[in-house]
Amino acid sequence: MFAIQASRPRTLSCFEPDDETLSDAIETVFPLKAELALLVWNGVYIPLDYKYDVSCLISDTIDLLSNILDHAKGTREVNWFSSSFTTTWNLSWEGGRLRIQSRWIVVTGGTEPLLNERNTIECDREAFLAEWKMLLIVVHEGLLRAGYAPNVLAGLGELERVISRIGGEGTFYGAEV
Repeated sequence: MFAIQASRPRTLSCFEPDDETLSDAIETVFPLKAELALLVWNGVYIPLDYKYDVSCLISDTIDLLSNILDHAKGTREVNWFSSSFTTTWNLSWEGGRLRIQSRWIVVTGGTEPLLNERNTIECDREAFLAEWKMLLIVVHEGLLRAGYAPNVLAGLGELERVISRIGGEGTFYGAEV
């Protein structure tokens, strides 16, 4: 199982004109003491703070999701480095299915052995994309409330394009079945 609970972290209404990247702006807008997002990997919950984790992952995430959206078939290696976890994901997708083979190096809470025992995810490609949507929306809304705009902040336009291209809403946000 792969899922992301985005939560609703509080944001700061502070625009920093010197911010050049999405990562910079996320660090400015999201305080350290706020709700965490939770990434669920085969039943193991991994906390992600927006200020330092999501800000570090955002560029690679947008690039990865864009690549999956643009290509019906592909492979990709992503090395995630943040303040609370370090992992490598080897992704492959084809015919509506997606597979991730992971290697967990450091995770807050010491869950690396458990994650490495459960290191493979296989899921629907569209479902994987949908899991990211609410997290991206939370980032987008926080940045807009603080006064950032695509013509001012590099990467914000691409974030908006990725959000608009993702169909579903994820496990925790979709309609009841």
